[in-house]
Amino acid sequence: RERERDSWICVCVWGSRHHRHHHHRHPQCSALTAFLTEDPDDLAAAFARLDAAAATASATAAATSPPSKIKRMLGLGSSLPPPLQTSSAAAASPDQLAAAALVARVIDAEVGLIYGFLHLRAGSYVKGSYRLRKAWKAFSALVRELAPCAASLDPYITSSIALGSGMFLFFISLTPPKFLWLVSFVGFEADRERGLDSLRSAMLDPRGQRAPMALLFLIWVEMFFCERLDDAEALVTAALDVYPHGMLFAYLRGYMFRKRGALDAAAADFDAVIAASRRELPQLALAAMYERGSVLYMAERWADAAAVLSDFVDANRAPSFQAYATLELAYARHFAGESPHDIAPLLDDMPSRVRKHYTFDQFAARKAAEYAANNGISPTESCLIQAFNRNDASNPTGALELLATLASPDASTPVAAGLDEHALALLDLCDDDDVGGTVTTLPPNSPPPLCGMFHYAAGKAHAALGARRLALVHLLAVDALEHEL
Repeated sequence: RERERDSWICVCVWGSRHHRHHHHRHPQCSALTAFLTEDPDDLAAAFARLDAAAATASATAAATSPPSKIKRMLGLGSSLPPPLQTSSAAAASPDQLAAAALVARVIDAEVGLIYGFLHLRAGSYVKGSYRLRKAWKAFSALVRELAPCAASLDPYITSSIALGSGMFLFFISLTPPKFLWLVSFVGFEADRERGLDSLRSAMLDPRGQRAPMALLFLIWVEMFFCERLDDAEALVTAALDVYPHGMLFAYLRGYMFRKRGALDAAAADFDAVIAASRRELPQLALAAMYERGSVLYMAERWADAAAVLSDFVDANRAPSFQAYATLELAYARHFAGESPHDIAPLLDDMPSRVRKHYTFDQFAARKAAEYAANNGISPTESCLIQAFNRNDASNPTGALELLATLASPDASTPVAAGLDEHALALLDLCDDDDVGGTVTTLPPNSPPPLCGMFHYAAGKAHAALGARRLALVHLLAVDALEHEL
């Protein structure tokens, strides 16, 4: 049953159950499961399988090292461990031994890389850092030694090395400049462009085992790090052409559709992911369920959103999404017409859902406390929350329509009010139409946090519509409120 589950997880990424290096694939799939669920049992299972893969690699390295005279006399040192045997014969040729030794080194480096990420995910930062440094040294040595003969190597070898070294180079390049000396001192190298080139080379070789993983990582870079949705869309489309049953790719396409405001298309992808993965990989189904609820929330289908988000909150045991999903559920129920009295018990255990160092979780806890203390939300804040929601749904015109209902014609402030010379100089850089001498705002004596929400929502909407000067005026108004927020 465990093998079937892990094999199916491979289908989530690759869309195929068949691959040569089965002994190594299963640890990767267990690691993916643990990374998604953050469940202690899944982490323990992943570490156990990684230990087994590392032991196989170590035994292979020992078996393929040049035997001593005594071993040669006794006929020892020339057989491979069963998982990596390349022949049914008891003895292996020198070429077979060299090839197996190389595979063992690659597996050892990959196992170290996965170990490091899992330790970091579990909060063991010292162990994670040690494992990552060791893996980086292994990948660096492989790149250096094999560069002259890369064209003649097995694609498994080249794609694995390109993926591992590319991921290292990219992540290390995110280090703030003032800490690069420390990164260099401990033996890492930061080169983002070389890292991306390495990942692209792994992606473009369809013979290599790591092509889909490199593609998945590049989609993540374009979608979440660079926020270049056009480039991300091209990669996702290519991925689903090659791996039509890859549910992780379908999930990412749904996320991309949601970011673009194509809510019906996003819903279709998330429904497909839920249906395909509910039994075999429930954590991916839960992630898709949360996104499905968010799509309904953005579409202002409050009762439907509340139903889906309620199922998610009840079923989800991983720490991800818990706090913010609970807040969204509370708002959806509120907008659907439920009373604050009935909603309040949902928010009682919000503090237990908050993860340390996650500002979204902390924001959700603060807003939940405000909801309970104020017995709901005011009509003004309700309108502002929905304006934020329309911005998130790529509907800036709808957001501005809501904001216009809050600001009366005489509720305005001078453009230059509270702005210093640097802010005014920024305004002069905008080349779109002049906005006049005033900008609309909330009525006088409105609470500063609501004024900040108003101006931020207006600024984001105008920016999306290309009105840069008007957007900047509103965003600078938020900045001017900083001392009151």
